[in-house]
Amino acid sequence: MTDVVVVGLALGDEGKGATVDAVAEVTGARDVVRFGGGPQALHHVVASDGRWHGCSQLGSALLHPGARTWLGPEMLVDPLALGLELEAASALGVTPEQVRLHGDAVVVTPLHGLINKARERARGDARHGSCGRGVGEAWADTHERGVPPVRLREVAALARGALPDGGRSLHERLEALRRRGLAAGATTLGDARLPAITLQHWHERGAALFARPDAPPRPTAPGPARRARLDQPTGAVVLDDAAFVAGLRGAAPLVYEGAQGAGLDREAGLWPHVTATGCGPQGALRLGARLGRPAVVVGVTRATTTRHGAGPLPSHAAALDAHVTEPHNAAGPWQGDFRHGWLDLVWLRSGVALSRPDALALTCLDHLSGLGEVAVCVAWQLDTPLPRGVDAWLTRERGRGPVTALVPPTGGPRDRAQRAALSRALAGARPVLRWLPGWPSSRSADGALHPHARAFAEHVAGELGVPLWSVADGPTRADRVALRALPAPRLASGPGAPLSRRP
Repeated sequence: MTDVVVVGLALGDEGKGATVDAVAEVTGARDVVRFGGGPQALHHVVASDGRWHGCSQLGSALLHPGARTWLGPEMLVDPLALGLELEAASALGVTPEQVRLHGDAVVVTPLHGLINKARERARGDARHGSCGRGVGEAWADTHERGVPPVRLREVAALARGALPDGGRSLHERLEALRRRGLAAGATTLGDARLPAITLQHWHERGAALFARPDAPPRPTAPGPARRARLDQPTGAVVLDDAAFVAGLRGAAPLVYEGAQGAGLDREAGLWPHVTATGCGPQGALRLGARLGRPAVVVGVTRATTTRHGAGPLPSHAAALDAHVTEPHNAAGPWQGDFRHGWLDLVWLRSGVALSRPDALALTCLDHLSGLGEVAVCVAWQLDTPLPRGVDAWLTRERGRGPVTALVPPTGGPRDRAQRAALSRALAGARPVLRWLPGWPSSRSADGALHPHARAFAEHVAGELGVPLWSVADGPTRADRVALRALPAPRLASGPGAPLSRRP
């Protein structure tokens, strides 16, 4: 059986959750590994009977009975949000015992969220487009500021009363975070009590998530009623590295579920409109190499290109904003507007360069139904001079023509100021569009894909040079058409093997 890695090739919201659900159906996988990102991800899965769930930290195969979620060592985990998500997912038969967490995963606290929102608000019109969940703050504390993070193994040890210093170190770190939140003005954002009660309220309620099912409830400080439901012990399992890897070795096949999209990758994306972590398959490949198992990488894109929040979207079309209705992707107070654009091959070529997928899954084909013509953005036209030094990021027609791909220079510096300058310059880029015949409905009367809809999907795959595995024109498994079998794995993996493709 083949392990599969599912990643987004554009700017997030590509349909990764529904694709994970479909991969689990095809391969029989019942173990999903979330290997990157944090609680700001939201992958929607919908059953044929109308049941649905927005998977923030749970794996998107949860509609399959008994499916387990594994949160890997590079995840950023919000225990409170995970507890609330498990409570919501209980209606689907999901239990906390189906969740396995790596003890090294960094914890995102409510204070990280408040600091995140305070910083974003202070930026005014120059907001980055953050979700306001604190993921970037927790990541920066750990990887850039040298602040010792809170890790899940500590929260689990707190639940058992087994912290070696009685929790003094954890208390000091949370207190330092609280002081930083106060300095950032976090108390002006809603619940002013939260920074003051975090030490008693948050870590005890977060710890309760990892208590064993037969443990007595822990006493907790008074707090908002919504969080009080986390008082009861649940039994989610936190594992050390050896036990986590051993557990994955005993689970086959696996589906690795990525977060966000390649255009938002922290190193390959356009600063500052990026997410906190990497968005390619590399984190999954590192785990796969330790297991000694090959994997297939499936890249996902919509039939359009969308962006939730600030940042360049040259193919944005107001007509598509009016044509497509998405209640679950409305404008947010922190991210901003959700914009629709014609499918953008420039962003997708960049995603292919980062993720090197073996197969392509195209979703949301129905969003283009009813249009007489549909467009594909094949390049970006720049009418103003570019800042010095950014040309190394651009692939252009005939050297100085329209931009056809956005790829970080190999081995070159990825200076944030330079990337920010490029981001500002691309805000004025114009799309070069190729028009194709539209379709009244994505399905013909016999249930087959409309010839024009299928031709559109095949055209996109051909332009990207990636075999088209499946096309979806709705949110459920029944709305997906597999055009060919998943390819054989082409990843060099195993202990000590390079994480790269075979020639």
